[in-house]
Amino acid sequence: MKLIKIHFLLFTFLWSKFIYSQTDNLQKGIDLFYKRAEGSKDLVAKPEIINEAIAILEKELLALNQPEKSGLYYLLSLNFKARFVCRTDAEKKPVLNKAIKMAELLKKQYPNSGPICFEYITSVGLLAEISGSFKSATDGAVGKMKTSAETLIAIDSMYNSGAGWKVLGILNYRTPNLGIVLNWADKKYAKQLLEKALHYYPNDIANNFYYAEALVENDDTENAIRYFKLLLKLTARKDFVLEDLDFKARALMALQELNKK
Repeated sequence: MKLIKIHFLLFTFLWSKFIYSQTDNLQKGIDLFYKRAEGSKDLVAKPEIINEAIAILEKELLALNQPEKSGLYYLLSLNFKARFVCRTDAEKKPVLNKAIKMAELLKKQYPNSGPICFEYITSVGLLAEISGSFKSATDGAVGKMKTSAETLIAIDSMYNSGAGWKVLGILNYRTPNLGIVLNWADKKYAKQLLEKALHYYPNDIANNFYYAEALVENDDTENAIRYFKLLLKLTARKDFVLEDLDFKARALMALQELNKK
Protein backbone atom coordinates (compact mmCIF):
# COMPACT_ATOMS: atom_id res chain seq x y z
CA MET A 1 0.00 0.00 0.00
CA LYS A 2 2.87 2.31 0.89
CA LEU A 3 4.58 1.53 -2.43
CA ILE A 4 1.40 2.34 -4.40
CA LYS A 5 1.13 5.67 -2.58
CA ILE A 6 4.75 6.52 -3.44
CA HIS A 7 4.16 5.64 -7.10
CA PHE A 8 1.03 7.80 -7.14
CA LEU A 9 2.86 10.78 -5.63
CA LEU A 10 5.71 10.33 -8.10
CA PHE A 11 3.29 10.20 -11.02
CA THR A 12 1.49 13.32 -9.76
CA PHE A 13 4.80 15.16 -9.39
CA LEU A 14 6.03 14.22 -12.87
CA TRP A 15 2.67 15.05 -14.46
CA SER A 16 2.60 18.47 -12.79
CA LYS A 17 6.14 19.12 -14.06
CA PHE A 18 5.04 18.12 -17.58
CA ILE A 19 2.03 20.45 -17.50
CA TYR A 20 4.14 23.29 -16.12
CA SER A 21 6.75 22.72 -18.84
CA GLN A 22 4.08 22.90 -21.55
CA THR A 23 2.60 26.10 -20.09
CA ASP A 24 6.08 27.58 -19.70
CA ASN A 25 6.99 26.86 -23.33
CA LEU A 26 3.77 28.33 -24.65
CA GLN A 27 4.23 31.47 -22.58
CA LYS A 28 7.79 31.79 -23.87
CA GLY A 29 6.46 31.75 -27.44
CA ILE A 30 3.85 34.38 -26.58
CA ASP A 31 6.43 36.56 -24.80
CA LEU A 32 8.66 36.40 -27.88
CA PHE A 33 5.73 37.47 -30.05
CA TYR A 34 5.32 40.61 -27.94
CA LYS A 35 9.04 41.33 -28.30
CA ARG A 36 8.85 40.99 -32.09
CA ALA A 37 9.46 44.68 -32.85
CA GLU A 38 12.63 44.97 -30.75
CA GLY A 39 15.58 46.17 -32.80
CA SER A 40 13.44 46.95 -35.84
CA LYS A 41 14.51 49.65 -38.28
CA ASP A 42 12.52 51.46 -40.97
CA LEU A 43 9.51 49.18 -40.44
CA VAL A 44 11.65 46.08 -40.93
CA ALA A 45 11.82 43.67 -37.98
CA LYS A 46 14.73 41.42 -37.14
CA PRO A 47 13.88 37.82 -38.10
CA GLU A 48 15.45 36.07 -35.12
CA ILE A 49 12.80 36.92 -32.51
CA ILE A 50 9.70 36.13 -34.57
CA ASN A 51 11.29 33.01 -36.07
CA GLU A 52 11.96 31.65 -32.59
CA ALA A 53 8.40 32.50 -31.56
CA ILE A 54 7.02 30.68 -34.62
CA ALA A 55 9.15 27.59 -33.93
CA ILE A 56 7.97 27.36 -30.32
CA LEU A 57 4.31 28.10 -31.07
CA GLU A 58 4.23 25.59 -33.93
CA LYS A 59 5.64 22.90 -31.65
CA GLU A 60 3.10 23.69 -28.92
CA LEU A 61 0.25 23.74 -31.44
CA LEU A 62 1.23 20.37 -32.90
CA ALA A 63 1.45 19.01 -29.35
CA LEU A 64 -2.13 20.25 -28.84
CA ASN A 65 -1.04 22.43 -25.93
CA GLN A 66 -3.95 24.87 -25.56
CA PRO A 67 -4.45 24.71 -29.36
CA GLU A 68 -6.81 27.68 -29.60
CA LYS A 69 -4.34 29.95 -27.82
CA SER A 70 -1.14 28.57 -29.35
CA GLY A 71 -2.85 28.50 -32.75
CA LEU A 72 -3.86 32.14 -32.52
CA TYR A 73 -0.37 33.34 -31.61
CA TYR A 74 1.09 31.11 -34.33
CA LEU A 75 -1.12 32.85 -36.91
CA LEU A 76 -0.32 36.28 -35.48
CA SER A 77 3.39 35.52 -35.72
CA LEU A 78 3.21 34.26 -39.31
CA ASN A 79 1.24 37.32 -40.44
CA PHE A 80 3.70 39.61 -38.69
CA LYS A 81 6.62 37.86 -40.39
CA ALA A 82 4.99 38.25 -43.80
CA ARG A 83 4.41 41.97 -43.20
CA PHE A 84 7.55 43.10 -41.43
CA VAL A 85 10.30 40.53 -41.98
CA CYS A 86 9.86 39.14 -45.49
CA ARG A 87 10.98 41.69 -48.06
CA THR A 88 9.90 40.06 -51.34
CA ASP A 89 6.66 38.50 -52.58
CA ALA A 90 8.51 35.22 -53.08
CA GLU A 91 9.39 35.20 -49.37
CA LYS A 92 5.91 36.21 -48.26
CA LYS A 93 3.85 33.67 -50.21
CA PRO A 94 4.93 30.45 -48.45
CA VAL A 95 4.53 32.11 -45.03
CA LEU A 96 1.01 33.28 -45.86
CA ASN A 97 0.01 29.99 -47.46
CA LYS A 98 1.13 28.20 -44.28
CA ALA A 99 -0.93 30.64 -42.19
CA ILE A 100 -4.01 30.20 -44.38
CA LYS A 101 -3.89 26.39 -44.24
CA MET A 102 -3.56 26.38 -40.46
CA ALA A 103 -6.21 29.08 -40.03
CA GLU A 104 -8.68 27.05 -42.09
CA LEU A 105 -8.18 24.09 -39.74
CA LEU A 106 -8.46 26.25 -36.63
CA LYS A 107 -11.59 27.98 -37.92
CA LYS A 108 -13.33 24.61 -38.22
CA GLN A 109 -12.27 23.68 -34.70
CA TYR A 110 -13.11 27.09 -33.18
CA PRO A 111 -15.89 28.61 -35.35
CA ASN A 112 -16.77 31.22 -32.71
CA SER A 113 -13.26 32.61 -32.31
CA GLY A 114 -13.20 36.18 -33.57
CA PRO A 115 -9.39 36.45 -33.28
CA ILE A 116 -8.75 33.33 -35.38
CA CYS A 117 -11.31 34.46 -37.94
CA PHE A 118 -9.58 37.84 -38.22
CA GLU A 119 -6.11 36.33 -38.63
CA TYR A 120 -7.49 34.16 -41.45
CA ILE A 121 -8.86 37.29 -43.13
CA THR A 122 -5.49 38.99 -42.66
CA SER A 123 -3.55 36.13 -44.26
CA VAL A 124 -5.92 35.88 -47.22
CA GLY A 125 -5.88 39.67 -47.63
CA LEU A 126 -2.09 39.96 -47.57
CA LEU A 127 -1.82 37.20 -50.18
CA ALA A 128 -4.54 38.87 -52.26
CA GLU A 129 -2.55 42.12 -52.31
CA ILE A 130 0.47 40.25 -53.66
CA SER A 131 -1.50 38.40 -56.34
CA GLY A 132 -3.63 41.38 -57.38
CA SER A 133 -6.90 39.72 -56.36
CA PHE A 134 -8.49 43.00 -55.31
CA LYS A 135 -8.24 44.32 -58.85
CA SER A 136 -9.40 41.17 -60.61
CA ALA A 137 -11.71 39.76 -57.90
CA THR A 138 -11.71 36.47 -59.78
CA ASP A 139 -9.77 33.92 -57.71
CA GLY A 140 -12.16 33.61 -54.75
CA ALA A 141 -9.99 35.47 -52.22
CA VAL A 142 -12.30 38.47 -52.04
CA GLY A 143 -15.33 36.24 -51.56
CA LYS A 144 -13.59 34.36 -48.72
CA MET A 145 -12.71 37.64 -47.02
CA LYS A 146 -16.24 38.99 -47.41
CA THR A 147 -17.84 35.85 -45.95
CA SER A 148 -15.35 35.76 -43.08
CA ALA A 149 -15.82 39.47 -42.33
CA GLU A 150 -19.57 38.95 -42.11
CA THR A 151 -18.95 35.99 -39.78
CA LEU A 152 -16.64 38.13 -37.62
CA ILE A 153 -19.31 40.83 -37.34
CA ALA A 154 -21.82 38.19 -36.25
CA ILE A 155 -19.64 36.50 -33.62
CA ASP A 156 -17.55 39.41 -32.30
CA SER A 157 -18.27 42.76 -33.93
CA MET A 158 -16.08 44.68 -31.49
CA TYR A 159 -12.96 42.56 -31.89
CA ASN A 160 -9.82 44.53 -32.82
CA SER A 161 -11.65 47.87 -32.88
CA GLY A 162 -14.51 46.78 -35.11
CA ALA A 163 -12.35 44.72 -37.49
CA GLY A 164 -15.32 43.03 -39.18
CA TRP A 165 -16.84 46.34 -40.26
CA LYS A 166 -13.39 47.57 -41.20
CA VAL A 167 -12.63 44.62 -43.48
CA LEU A 168 -16.06 44.69 -45.10
CA GLY A 169 -15.67 48.43 -45.69
CA ILE A 170 -12.24 47.96 -47.29
CA LEU A 171 -13.60 45.27 -49.60
CA ASN A 172 -16.45 47.51 -50.69
CA TYR A 173 -14.23 50.38 -51.80
CA ARG A 174 -11.25 48.37 -53.10
CA THR A 175 -13.09 45.67 -55.03
CA PRO A 176 -14.29 46.68 -58.51
CA ASN A 177 -18.01 46.37 -59.24
CA LEU A 178 -18.09 43.96 -62.17
CA GLY A 179 -21.84 43.97 -62.81
CA ILE A 180 -23.24 40.45 -63.15
CA VAL A 181 -19.95 38.82 -62.12
CA LEU A 182 -19.62 40.82 -58.89
CA ASN A 183 -22.16 43.50 -58.07
CA TRP A 184 -22.08 43.99 -54.29
CA ALA A 185 -19.12 46.40 -54.04
CA ASP A 186 -20.40 49.84 -53.05
CA LYS A 187 -18.13 52.76 -52.10
CA LYS A 188 -20.88 54.60 -50.23
CA TYR A 189 -21.66 51.52 -48.18
CA ALA A 190 -17.93 51.18 -47.48
CA LYS A 191 -17.97 54.66 -45.95
CA GLN A 192 -20.94 53.76 -43.74
CA LEU A 193 -19.26 50.58 -42.48
CA LEU A 194 -16.04 52.40 -41.62
CA GLU A 195 -18.00 55.16 -39.90
CA LYS A 196 -19.48 52.48 -37.65
CA ALA A 197 -16.02 51.20 -36.65
CA LEU A 198 -14.81 54.76 -36.17
CA HIS A 199 -17.83 55.62 -34.03
CA TYR A 200 -16.89 52.97 -31.45
CA TYR A 201 -13.11 53.33 -31.78
CA PRO A 202 -12.30 56.91 -32.86
CA ASN A 203 -8.67 56.72 -31.71
CA ASP A 204 -7.82 53.57 -33.62
CA ILE A 205 -5.16 54.44 -36.20
CA ALA A 206 -6.27 51.80 -38.71
CA ASN A 207 -9.91 52.92 -38.51
CA ASN A 208 -8.91 56.50 -39.33
CA PHE A 209 -6.61 55.37 -42.15
CA TYR A 210 -9.18 53.22 -43.93
CA TYR A 211 -11.92 55.79 -43.42
CA ALA A 212 -9.68 58.39 -45.07
CA GLU A 213 -9.10 56.01 -47.99
CA ALA A 214 -12.86 55.48 -48.32
CA LEU A 215 -13.36 59.24 -48.38
CA VAL A 216 -10.86 59.52 -51.24
CA GLU A 217 -12.80 56.85 -53.14
CA ASN A 218 -15.98 58.87 -52.53
CA ASP A 219 -14.32 62.06 -53.92
CA ASP A 220 -14.21 63.77 -50.54
CA THR A 221 -10.56 64.77 -50.65
CA GLU A 222 -10.85 67.59 -48.11
CA ASN A 223 -12.10 65.34 -45.31
CA ALA A 224 -9.75 62.53 -46.36
CA ILE A 225 -6.80 64.86 -45.79
CA ARG A 226 -8.22 65.80 -42.40
CA TYR A 227 -8.41 62.17 -41.27
CA PHE A 228 -4.97 61.28 -42.63
CA LYS A 229 -3.55 64.20 -40.64
CA LEU A 230 -5.56 63.24 -37.57
CA LEU A 231 -4.17 59.70 -37.39
CA LEU A 232 -0.61 61.06 -37.52
CA LYS A 233 -1.29 62.65 -34.12
CA LEU A 234 -2.57 59.45 -32.52
CA THR A 235 -0.32 57.37 -30.28
CA ALA A 236 0.79 53.99 -31.61
CA ARG A 237 -0.27 51.01 -29.51
CA LYS A 238 2.47 49.61 -27.28
CA ASP A 239 1.94 46.00 -28.39
CA PHE A 240 1.43 46.87 -32.07
CA VAL A 241 3.98 49.59 -32.67
CA LEU A 242 5.17 48.55 -36.14
CA GLU A 243 1.63 47.93 -37.34
CA ASP A 244 0.53 51.44 -36.35
CA LEU A 245 3.73 53.10 -37.60
CA ASP A 246 3.13 51.39 -40.93
CA PHE A 247 -0.28 53.06 -41.18
CA LYS A 248 1.30 56.41 -40.35
CA ALA A 249 3.92 55.97 -43.08
CA ARG A 250 1.20 55.09 -45.59
CA ALA A 251 -0.84 58.10 -44.48
CA LEU A 252 2.12 60.40 -45.18
CA MET A 253 2.46 58.90 -48.66
CA ALA A 254 -1.27 59.38 -49.28
CA LEU A 255 -1.06 63.02 -48.19
CA GLN A 256 1.82 63.63 -50.58
CA GLU A 257 -0.22 62.21 -53.46
CA LEU A 258 -3.34 64.18 -52.54
CA ASN A 259 -1.38 67.44 -52.24
CA LYS A 260 -0.13 66.98 -55.80
CA LYS A 261 -3.68 67.18 -57.14
